[in-house]
Amino acid sequence: MRAIERIQNPRDCRSVGYDIHVGHYAGLGSQLHVAGRRMLGANTHGRVFILNHETDTLLGAGFTASQTFCEESGVHGFECYFQTLSNCTEYGSSAEAESVEISGRKLTGNRDRLAPLKDHTDFQGITSNTKESVRLQRAYATEYMLRPNTRFQHKLELMYSQVFDAGVVPPKLISVNIRWGDKWSEMLLNPIERYVGTVADLVRLHYNKDEAVIVFLQTWEQDAHDHFHRLSPKAWDVRSFAFDRSLNPHDTEGARSPNSTTISLCSMYIAADAMFHVGTRDSNWDRLIDELRITRGFHRPSSLMVDLSESGGDMRDNP
Repeated sequence: MRAIERIQNPRDCRSVGYDIHVGHYAGLGSQLHVAGRRMLGANTHGRVFILNHETDTLLGAGFTASQTFCEESGVHGFECYFQTLSNCTEYGSSAEAESVEISGRKLTGNRDRLAPLKDHTDFQGITSNTKESVRLQRAYATEYMLRPNTRFQHKLELMYSQVFDAGVVPPKLISVNIRWGDKWSEMLLNPIERYVGTVADLVRLHYNKDEAVIVFLQTWEQDAHDHFHRLSPKAWDVRSFAFDRSLNPHDTEGARSPNSTTISLCSMYIAADAMFHVGTRDSNWDRLIDELRITRGFHRPSSLMVDLSESGGDMRDNP
């Protein structure tokens, strides 16, 4: 395996023109499989990256996801590379599995190759051997692995144009992700009133009196979508992609829809580019969005994510 494929310095790897980057992020496997089929097509050679953002103990799920992806896609000649960005004991450690040719056989891997990320001193002035440096390195790895290819980038630009003038994210956009659905079994669901109240606090603290407030709302729950619109002040310009219950990726039919995947990924990129994001780190989707926002927030000190976790709304600045 070439050194550049080890993602030791992801920022420098961004110029590598791999045809597809698929991130397996805990429960997002089914959506990203569909994205892969849409971006890559069948009977194609290439590489698939499985990004596991939790701990090294979930590497097995990444192997299973890659096998399912390739079987469903009719893809052959794939090589798999695994990158674990760990929050466990070895904070910031990375895991790299052997290159695997997929030909219908069960994938196997080697977890014993865990090794700390190498020190880097070229991350925009961030000092090595610090928690902030490791966090930024992880963010660059996340950004690199979830970078859309040219074809999907064109699709994203068309989607952006559906909600924003000229397809450009407003400079002070507030993004809101309401994750309900089956999450009640994993986390405390925040009421819509809290989301609306948090946006109101952001407006009060960061907007001038007559400044336009544009909110991008992402959710697959019709009730949450409608309730947020009912409670929002009329002066707010609340935008979202056209809601279609049949596209809900948490339903069997929606999970197989390329359109639901496109909407989900596009919403993720919009949230990453927004000045403010309201969500909860109890949701793995919001944790992924937060990771993608780090490299952007480093260049925009005013960028902010409000975490509506069970412990309370934590207005935490990006580095």
